[in-house]
Amino acid sequence: MTGVSGNNIVGFYEDATGEHGFVYNGSSYTILDAPSAAFTEIWGISGNNMAIRASTGSFLYDGTTYTPISNPQATGVTVIRGVSGNNALGTYQDNTGNHGFLYDGSSYTAIDVPSAITTTPYAMSGNIIVGSYMKGDGSTHGFFYNGSSYTTIDPSVAGGSFLVGITGIQDNLLVGIYSTADETAHGFLYDGNTFTTIDHPLAGTGVVISGNAQIETGTGILGIDGNTLVGSFVGSDGISHGFVTVLPEPSPATLLGLGILLLALAIRLPKMRKCS
Repeated sequence: MTGVSGNNIVGFYEDATGEHGFVYNGSSYTILDAPSAAFTEIWGISGNNMAIRASTGSFLYDGTTYTPISNPQATGVTVIRGVSGNNALGTYQDNTGNHGFLYDGSSYTAIDVPSAITTTPYAMSGNIIVGSYMKGDGSTHGFFYNGSSYTTIDPSVAGGSFLVGITGIQDNLLVGIYSTADETAHGFLYDGNTFTTIDHPLAGTGVVISGNAQIETGTGILGIDGNTLVGSFVGSDGISHGFVTVLPEPSPATLLGLGILLLALAIRLPKMRKCS
């Protein structure tokens, strides 16, 4: 699961026919496949708008119309990563490298962390943008951008980290994923002062072998809306699942007592890059 807005949760799953997007309203699933697409991934939701990446391109989808998102400065593909209202966030490639962007419905603005070789914005609230960036040494880090300056945000135990959600409704809480030296992914919540690790009790640790693939296990928190968190975890068998949980009141400090509602749906955990 990659995003939540009100009662609606979005994400994507894989079956024998490929990848499909879905919307879950708390009681039923609606499968969403972009027209003529070989695969469809939903990367976020804000109100009625969804961020969709498909084999045929990237789109904002309002439930009726697919609006293409294609940065005119790109020499390669434009990849959407998030949505906030009518704003789209993502990445594009040109002759100078990989860049992040913000599209406000009429113009594209580059989002580039200074000295980064790649910047990936994932979420936005008000004028705040969060995401990840990669340095020349291959390490990845979370960032917080307020419209004028960039701040690096990394859990102290992280081998690499990136933020994938932010909300301005609940004290600008940030959520994301970080990885440790054993290549285990962990979800986290950050309130501006304290990082709280969130690990699903059924998540595995380290890397497991599935067929010819090496799969990183662990937990990822991929979206937040109010006090609702959504994400995915990969167990020791290498199979991924989505989950949703509600933050207890009054503070994140009680997260250790979280009761997590599992939703039996296979969602791929985004790949983490290990810091060198």
